[in-house]
Amino acid sequence: MKKLTNNTTSKNKRLSVFKLIQIMTAVLFILLFLFITAIIINYNYIIEKLLQRNVHIEKFTFNIKNQSIELSDFDFRDLNKKSLFKAKHVSLSFDIFKTITFRPTIKSILLENPETHIIKNKAIYQLPYYFGTQNGLLNNKKIPFKFTINEIIVTGGKIKLLENKQLSNFISDITIKLPAISTETNKITPEITGKINNKLFSFKGISKFGQNKEVSNIFNVSITGLDLVSDKLIIPVMPGFTLDAGIIDINAQLRYDISQSKKTSISVNGTLKARNLTVSDETGNKIIQRLNGSIKVSHYDISGGNILIDNLSVNSGIFTFPAITKKNKLFKAHIKTLTFKTLDFNYDDIAIKNASGTIKETGSDMSRSIFDIQGAIQNTGTFKFKAENKIDTLNITRLSLNSINPLLIKQFSAIKKIDSLFINRFNGYGTISQKDLNISGEGVFENLTIKEDAFSVEIPSIKFDIVNFDNKAQSVSVKKVIVSNATFKNKSDLDISKINLSLGDGISEIKVPLSSQFVFENTIPVSNLSFSHNSWGYPYNAFIENTKLTTSLKTDKKGISGSAQFLTQSIKIVNNKGVDGLIINKIAGTIDTITTEPFTINCDTISSEYMYARMDIASNMNILFGGIINPDSLTGETTENKYFHLANLNITDGNLALFDNHLTNPLFFDFSGINLNIHNFPSYIYPTGTLSLSGKVDAINPFSMNIKLSKKEITGDFKGKDFLLFRTSPYLEHYLGHSISSGRLDIDVPFTTNNAVTTMNIAISMKNPVIQKINSSLPIDLYKVFNSIQEKDGTVKLNLPVELKKDKTKVDFFAVIFEIMQKTLKITADKFINPTSSEIIKYNPTYSIVYFSNGTSNINDTEILDDTMKQNITNKNYIFSISSFIEKKNDSEYIKRNIIKRFEKKYQNLSKTELYRSIAIKDYNLDISENTSDDDIFGTLLERTEVKQEDFFALSYERSESIKQLLISRYKVPENRIFIEETDIFSNPYISGISNAIGIIRTGTIKN
Repeated sequence: MKKLTNNTTSKNKRLSVFKLIQIMTAVLFILLFLFITAIIINYNYIIEKLLQRNVHIEKFTFNIKNQSIELSDFDFRDLNKKSLFKAKHVSLSFDIFKTITFRPTIKSILLENPETHIIKNKAIYQLPYYFGTQNGLLNNKKIPFKFTINEIIVTGGKIKLLENKQLSNFISDITIKLPAISTETNKITPEITGKINNKLFSFKGISKFGQNKEVSNIFNVSITGLDLVSDKLIIPVMPGFTLDAGIIDINAQLRYDISQSKKTSISVNGTLKARNLTVSDETGNKIIQRLNGSIKVSHYDISGGNILIDNLSVNSGIFTFPAITKKNKLFKAHIKTLTFKTLDFNYDDIAIKNASGTIKETGSDMSRSIFDIQGAIQNTGTFKFKAENKIDTLNITRLSLNSINPLLIKQFSAIKKIDSLFINRFNGYGTISQKDLNISGEGVFENLTIKEDAFSVEIPSIKFDIVNFDNKAQSVSVKKVIVSNATFKNKSDLDISKINLSLGDGISEIKVPLSSQFVFENTIPVSNLSFSHNSWGYPYNAFIENTKLTTSLKTDKKGISGSAQFLTQSIKIVNNKGVDGLIINKIAGTIDTITTEPFTINCDTISSEYMYARMDIASNMNILFGGIINPDSLTGETTENKYFHLANLNITDGNLALFDNHLTNPLFFDFSGINLNIHNFPSYIYPTGTLSLSGKVDAINPFSMNIKLSKKEITGDFKGKDFLLFRTSPYLEHYLGHSISSGRLDIDVPFTTNNAVTTMNIAISMKNPVIQKINSSLPIDLYKVFNSIQEKDGTVKLNLPVELKKDKTKVDFFAVIFEIMQKTLKITADKFINPTSSEIIKYNPTYSIVYFSNGTSNINDTEILDDTMKQNITNKNYIFSISSFIEKKNDSEYIKRNIIKRFEKKYQNLSKTELYRSIAIKDYNLDISENTSDDDIFGTLLERTEVKQEDFFALSYERSESIKQLLISRYKVPENRIFIEETDIFSNPYISGISNAIGIIRTGTIKN
């Protein structure tokens, strides 16, 4: 009985516990139901407080039996009720027992037809902030309990694109499977598939979660046939660049790391195939066009801008290097292998067409790169480039550099002076790195044009051997250079053409700097140098052989300066007719100073063992020495842009051939055995310079010249002894109409030049001259004069004072001398042949006045003798004396007009306007504008014309001659009874108060 009671009691206890559990479970279900009901009733309030967001649910179903929640038309919104995420149907299945024991477990989450959007702002894509907390993320607090989501499945998802506040379709048919999400594992392995404009894509990978909300994502991405225009692809690109067009296939792995405390990191590796790809930089310029090829990337750090490319293969396309600015720097790229078949490159104005080849290991260190490429460049050119650790082959042909100077300027400051250059060919080798480029080789350049402010150079052809081209040192070293048909011009009107130059034989190198400011120190052997030049209208060719030139030059903002030494075996100058103008053998010199702005040459010493020179006096009185130098340019004057100084010049055994072509019968003199010594010439720096010259004329007659030069004055003398007089006969024939067939001549000419005025006293001593009148209009017979003044030993002596003023009009030096000689001989004839001096004449007190028109010898009177004078005509004892005078003011203008008329003879068949302009420009060196009238031009010519003393004396003589001829023709006065008196032509002693343009006739008898 007792046993039965115990069993009954035990059974009742078990029933009581079971009932208690049932009651507690019921209570828990009721509490859970009440809790869930409270959440359902207040879910919006809870979400707004926790997430600062708003949720709209059309239908909410809680199925306790199935332990699930069903949501219809779920819409997750911001506080402004703009949709952030929505789904047609959401199903959550719970493990209720684990959940009520505070181990929340969701068996599955099913999202049907969910929809969200991506925001595009310029080139940046981002998801919306799903949570209203800072940065759109949840607070950085650790979840206080463990939870598990066994599976998340998304079907029929969509992602739209929000751009400029407009939504458009982007990604559709999204299917996502996320298995086993747990706080214990902290990782998920999503699988995502879908379509972008009906092109399939897939993402498979893993996402890991850190303790501080870090998220690390690794996805395998596969996208096929994406159109960059219509599909608006979200794809990582280089910073500052956009993908404009093309079809691409992607098979890559994407890593995307997100952290609150660190910068977001995005990197990718894999392969990409492109068809007709077009990419622009931030300025909109197309840098890649119609590119077809593939790329295999080992690592691309999109956020850092570094890329490591295993292989880049290009079949065709165009690549234009973008402009690199501070805002947009090129990403750092390292390409292990780059292959291309028909690729076009553009950089600034450089165009490379149909390039093909392979480049390996490209990156920051160019010395490790391997190149084997070739192609066309600048339309007409070709190139070939092979390099492995060093440049093995660099071949360039037919490349025009007219339009790619901007690239070269970035490397070499001197290149900006090159206006054009055509590379016919270049074959080279060398080394290359990121900072250094060294090239050696040989080539032929054509049409090289250099234009500086002070000069320009044009070289049609230049051949060279480059020892080393160094971009770091900005210099090029050459071993041999051959220049053909070059031209040099400067702003001082120096024009040298047909320059042919060969230099560099026999030396290791010539180092030429390329920077705008440089130092140039070299010893250069010049094998041959030839050029053409036009000196004062006379073209000539120069030939220089075997020169050793040692230079030290530097440049600055003012130009080029330095010094030089030279030794030349031969210099030869030939005129355009093939006649030698200058020959110099073994000439050596030292140039202390050379500058270009202003142009200066300061020579220390120049010496030569032999020199032959030709001096030409042209028909227009231009004088050319050696076909180069006009002696007028070697006076003590200088300009702001030109300067020349010679410290010492020594020439031994020289020859000078003088050709005077301005004479009726051209003349030739041979000066030989010349010794020339020049010290400080022209004398700009030192107080006095000297020139000493000696030799022989026609190998017989000695001559000498000694000159002292200072900045203000030139003094000196010329002496010659025992010259053959018949050699000077062409001068007398040309100017005096007489010839000399015999005799000897000694001459001594001291001279002084001061303030552009040259004075000289020509002392002539002629022994036994034999002179004959051949075609002379002179009023005297020089034969008679010479006979009358000849001394007992047969010597005729003359002193001819000469004054010359240097002006812009050309003066016939010899004409002045012989005009003075003529007047001197006329005076001598009057003294020694006919007694005309007033000391031996007894004049009648009466005289006759003859009036002349201003500036002429035209007599205005019809009657010039009174009756008394007429009676004396028949008396043979009476002579007639004539004196003529000048009215300086009135006569000057007419004399000026006559001087201008002399120039008119040079110009035939010209209109008045053309005539005046020609005289003004060519003979007076005047600048005349096109709108200047004829009268103004002529007025200017009158102002610039200078009347000299000789012109007044000549007019006085012409007036006396007019009276004389009238006495002979009208009054039949014998010529031997008519004499012209020398007097002060500017004032007459007979009458005042009238014009001085008169003549005075007096009659008288010879005193006994």
